[in-house]
Amino acid sequence: MHKKDMDTLDLFNELMFQKFAVDRTSLIHRMMGLSVPAYVALFYIEEETRLDDQDKVFVRDLSNHLTISMMETAKIVDELQEQDLVERAYKGDGSEGTYVYLTEHGKEACDKQRAAVVKKYRHVVEQFGKDRLVELLRMLEDLDKILHAEEEDE
Repeated sequence: MHKKDMDTLDLFNELMFQKFAVDRTSLIHRMMGLSVPAYVALFYIEEETRLDDQDKVFVRDLSNHLTISMMETAKIVDELQEQDLVERAYKGDGSEGTYVYLTEHGKEACDKQRAAVVKKYRHVVEQFGKDRLVELLRMLEDLDKILHAEEEDE
């Protein structure tokens, strides 16, 4: 194997290890018992309904946001619905699409989780630095776009 290939392999393996290390220490599973995609979906629904002054999110919009298929999104919504965090419904005859909304239990769970995350991770932001964390997030987003572009080319 060429040195350049070894460098690529080493960097990729280190990236996977760091992702594992961060995921392992996360509050997501301990606090809510959700998969990472379900957690992300739940807080997307919560944010969209809170910030956009609407009471529902269409499943197709959730699928687009998560950049996954409608089938995968449906499984995530099932997971959230099984825990009474969301409900799904449709308008009229369903031709406009299915939407999801937070249940009262879902709203309470999001409020509780938000407070727990702030309490646990405030010091991380303070020690690491907000600007550095924002830059890291931008870099990870750029990396994700490149990785997804590679997948689409295959």
